[in-house]
Amino acid sequence: MSSLKIFKFLTVSLFILMFIFGVATPSVAQLQFIENKGQWDSKVNFKADIQTGAFFIEQKGFTVLQHNTADLEKLASLAHNHLPSESAAGNTNTGERRSIPPNQNFTLHSHAYRVSFLGAIKSVVALPDKALPTYNNYFLGNDKS
Repeated sequence: MSSLKIFKFLTVSLFILMFIFGVATPSVAQLQFIENKGQWDSKVNFKADIQTGAFFIEQKGFTVLQHNTADLEKLASLAHNHLPSESAAGNTNTGERRSIPPNQNFTLHSHAYRVSFLGAIKSVVALPDKALPTYNNYFLGNDKS
């Protein structure tokens, strides 16, 4: 690959990262990465939550997961048994409480971008830097239900 193509690729990648972490999450100054200790797919080394998704560091690249913000808002409403009601003017944000059928189907639309660095050196490994003052719990066990 020519040096011009590499420069263009790195520039576009940097722009995407700046957009995701600078524009989409302006209130977050720093990402907090959690080490994978078996709670996610083995390809993932670290994961950080972002406002509408997640950022995964892998051995030879990274993946950015983004959820549809309107779907996330609807999911939060469903979780709190609080659906916006439709008004005659089409306003869907009146905030009226109404019961939700327990069998209501819901689809969360998402997309993921995976970046793989061709020719990445296998001996380069991301290591945890320092422990965070918080902790995360994950259900562990053999019962998949």
